[in-house]
Amino acid sequence: MYKNFTKFWCSHFSCIRRMLMIMKLTTTILISALLQVSAAGMAQHLTLNKKNVSLAQVFKEIRKQTGYSILWESEKFDANGKVSVEFKNSSLKEVLNFIINSDKYSYLIDEKTIVIQPKDKYELNDQIVVSGKVVDENGSPLSGASVVLKANGKGTSTTVDGTFTMSGVDDGAILVIKYIGFDPKEVKAARELGTIKLNLATSELDAVQIQAYTTTSKRLSLSNSVSVRAKEIEDQIVSNPLLALQGKVAGIQIQQVSGNAGATINVKIQGVSSFRGNSSPFFVVDGVPYSSTTMVGTGNINLWGEATPTALGVAGNNAGISYGSGNPLSFLNPDDIESIDVLKDADATAIYGSRAANGAIVITTKRGKPGTLQIDFSSRNGWNQATFGADFLNTEQYLGIRNEAYRNSNAVISATNYDLNGIWDKEKFTDWQKELIKTTGYDDASLSVSGGTLNSSYRLNLTGNRQNSAYARNFRNDNIALSISLNTASANQKFKLGIVGNYLNGFNNLPSLNQTTAGSFLYLLPPNAPNLYNTDGTLNWDMDPTGTISRFRNPLSTYLTNPFEVKTNNFTSNITASYNIVNGLDFKTSFGYNRLDQQEFTSNLAESVAPTARNTFIRSGSYRFTNTNNYIIEPQILYNHQFSGHKLNFLLGATYNKSQGETSGITGSGQSSDSQVKNLSASSSFNQTGSSFYEYRYNAGFFRLDYNFKERYLLGLSARRDGSTRFGPDNRFANFWSAAVGWIVSEETLVKEKLPWLNFFKLRANYGLTGSDGVGDYTFMDLYSANTFYLPYQNVVGFAPGRLLNSKLQWEEKRSLNIGFDANLLNNRVTLGINYNRNRSSNLLQSLNLPVTAGFASVDVNFDALVQNTGWEYTIGVKLLAAKAFKWNVNANLTVPTNKLLSLPSLDKVNRVAGFGYHIGLPLGTTTMNTYMGVNPLTGLEVLEDINGNPVATAGSTANMKTTLRNLYTSPFYAGLQSSFEYKGLSMNLSFDFNKQLKPRYFFVSSRPGRDAYNQPEIAYSLNRWENPGDIAVIQKYSTLLGSGLLTQTEAFYEDATYLRLTNIAISWNLPKSWTGIIGMKSSRIGINAQNLFTLSKYSGPDPITGPSGVMPPMRVIVLNVRASF
Repeated sequence: MYKNFTKFWCSHFSCIRRMLMIMKLTTTILISALLQVSAAGMAQHLTLNKKNVSLAQVFKEIRKQTGYSILWESEKFDANGKVSVEFKNSSLKEVLNFIINSDKYSYLIDEKTIVIQPKDKYELNDQIVVSGKVVDENGSPLSGASVVLKANGKGTSTTVDGTFTMSGVDDGAILVIKYIGFDPKEVKAARELGTIKLNLATSELDAVQIQAYTTTSKRLSLSNSVSVRAKEIEDQIVSNPLLALQGKVAGIQIQQVSGNAGATINVKIQGVSSFRGNSSPFFVVDGVPYSSTTMVGTGNINLWGEATPTALGVAGNNAGISYGSGNPLSFLNPDDIESIDVLKDADATAIYGSRAANGAIVITTKRGKPGTLQIDFSSRNGWNQATFGADFLNTEQYLGIRNEAYRNSNAVISATNYDLNGIWDKEKFTDWQKELIKTTGYDDASLSVSGGTLNSSYRLNLTGNRQNSAYARNFRNDNIALSISLNTASANQKFKLGIVGNYLNGFNNLPSLNQTTAGSFLYLLPPNAPNLYNTDGTLNWDMDPTGTISRFRNPLSTYLTNPFEVKTNNFTSNITASYNIVNGLDFKTSFGYNRLDQQEFTSNLAESVAPTARNTFIRSGSYRFTNTNNYIIEPQILYNHQFSGHKLNFLLGATYNKSQGETSGITGSGQSSDSQVKNLSASSSFNQTGSSFYEYRYNAGFFRLDYNFKERYLLGLSARRDGSTRFGPDNRFANFWSAAVGWIVSEETLVKEKLPWLNFFKLRANYGLTGSDGVGDYTFMDLYSANTFYLPYQNVVGFAPGRLLNSKLQWEEKRSLNIGFDANLLNNRVTLGINYNRNRSSNLLQSLNLPVTAGFASVDVNFDALVQNTGWEYTIGVKLLAAKAFKWNVNANLTVPTNKLLSLPSLDKVNRVAGFGYHIGLPLGTTTMNTYMGVNPLTGLEVLEDINGNPVATAGSTANMKTTLRNLYTSPFYAGLQSSFEYKGLSMNLSFDFNKQLKPRYFFVSSRPGRDAYNQPEIAYSLNRWENPGDIAVIQKYSTLLGSGLLTQTEAFYEDATYLRLTNIAISWNLPKSWTGIIGMKSSRIGINAQNLFTLSKYSGPDPITGPSGVMPPMRVIVLNVRASF
């Protein structure tokens, strides 16, 4: 008997004999010690090409390429047998499995030595070594998949190429294989399991859920987060993907400022916790952050988190442009989005640091997938329709109110009251809503190409979208978007590279004046006003017989006063590179970049005035150029390990983020014709309209640790140190953290036995500290601005102080507590979830008004205040019918929020000096209101109640009036409902949004009926108004002189604006494959989609969402939807 070995050479027989003795003595030790195959050994790769050679020669070649020595007993293993091998860059495991007969022999790896043993000596109690490979539906290897024994939880995880080996497994035992985003799979243990394919998750419990820099599943998540998938987004006909979340996610409120395409979208997650009222969350698109600097309109948020109806310019600046400029998320194509994840609590957001103090919304775009070439086409064509629906007075009613107002005021109808004095036909009636607000077209088309191999895949998508406005002229919003994704990996899957790019070119020429705004011409036009056009097609100015006086301000001329155009180029890219150092340890780096360029143009045209005024009219054209650049680099180290039921994931990373932006403008005037206003060289004078520049840098280091034991007991920890240039050197850095625990109760044996109907039940809780640097750039510094209002001093432009420094500015802080549970019942047919959140914000940032002697209007300071937001979130989902042919699912959510100011030691000083109305124990935005007593029966005038209960016609000081404190702006609860039906190839999905709220009464109440608001909605005619002495009325007499100032100071000014809106309905039919296959299509679907189909509300105004501002409400869009795949 003798030994063959390759580790070192000894020709003397005694040497061989001693080696044999050593091998025999250590066999038992090796068997007990080498139960796990070395992961590092399995990661070795080699290339072999040998024809008809002995196994011993192959072993020597393996040693040469890998450094591994192979030992065997020649009596029990014949290494002289001939084999032919051909491997290229294959793993050591694949080579060994090929050349060693797995039915008779097994091998063990100890450090750099491989021992070949007969199975009858290795196997104890019929235990075997199990090996296999885990892949997805496309055959791509799944690295880090969990492979555990169902009986005892012992397990391992797959290597970077998806392979695994597990020893000491009972033959026939059940293995459970899991991977995030895929359905678990059970297989019976065998020596060689081959390729095991996992299917994409059909249960929401196992679907992928984004968790900041990592992914998890709802089953294992410790946070209160929600994912909205591509299918739900595709059904929405929205210009901004955020609108796809309306009514679908508890704890989040989404408001569309107007119905114009690209308009600002306001988002609140779990309430407003800042004095500044800016509740905008942190947006991340493919790893690239969209900070508040690039979110247009964030500077126009009032205290209670609603948009104020002011002009919205680029990057939050008020540039004199309203309702059309939108925000960068409007420049994302919804068809390109794979998922939108809403992260609401500290466990999910603390690792993002201060940027996510108000929560985070993470948008992931679609990627290429391995497979044959696939072409997808979609087309949505239909129309836009205004949901504005107030019925206005007819001519008889209108003239009656106007004459009544003149009688009550003893006023004389003048020569310029053309509607009353007979100049305009008193029998004429025009419904100006129908005349000025039109149904227009909506067109959208998308074409994508995707495919690739296991190591390289791609996706290319081109989309075009046009939304015509509902206005009477040719206004539109056009977008052309191109997106590309490339994914590649090395042959051994150790190195991976992903590239994502999104580019959008946009054009918007929506008018600068929103024609439905209160006080605008839609309401000011009398129903008997002249026609808009002359018979020759020119604008009608209703010139008097002399031809020198215009008796009609044609509303269409308003579009020509400031014609507005904005051209947008938005580019976002992300490059992610990762390398698997050893099994379980990866290095990853993400490089992100975003650039947003906008060119705005406004002008004043002579055509906008009556012909008699054009000779002296000065034309002008103004350009404004804005660009923002955002760079981010995030290197990370990821480690995961699994042993004996324990699973550990660790992330260590850093962030470097820099944002830059600049704005400049120029105005040219004095052009000789309207056609030349865009040509600056045709101007006779120029004026620079201002320029600005900012730079913002943000650095951080962070880590996250996730641990679970047998997927039953869960723990999550994260910490981050942030640095921001928005604070002075002494306060630039801050630390944030979170801790979370969870218990999947349904995995306990007793629960499984006693409560078989409880399929899943998880308790979770988390607590953390986040912060906010939500102040302007350079706030802590003294700032100066160029003095352009006065003549230069000795031809030198002077500078004036613009802002007072406060070097002691610090971070706002927010402490968040979330406690909740998630449950699945009755064979997973019912899902339940309840979450309680308590967020407390302190050290709040706000501007403090200063006395005039200070030389500055205000200074930004930190207030020692404590604001609390609490909320209960309830979710339920029910599979009402789950038959093979027919399915009916219903999901609902309800949110009950509260907001209050807990403390503010300097309250009296703040209320007095800063002019804010803060009240301890009450919500932010609480208003002190007078008590309305109605109308004096004798005079017809409004009266208030004083502290003695007496009526007064004028409001005195607060101390002398009977007042109440009212929260008018925080909704007591809001909800959402979704219902989906499927019958064979037919489906119908409905989505509803509900909100309990108050809104100011329609605009005519605060106006002067009969004078200012010429053409009232019809409800004004039937109001309980004072007409004659002795009348008991709510609304005072109509007058040409009096407004309703007293009423607006009382609770009576507000009315119930609760609404239920059908935000989306999608009806579709998947064509049978027997049809589509004939023409070479893989699949095809046709359907009808509608957005904002109807709204139920008692609100007297045209829309309960936009309220009394009169802006264009969210549009009703109905399209024919066609999708096909080839």
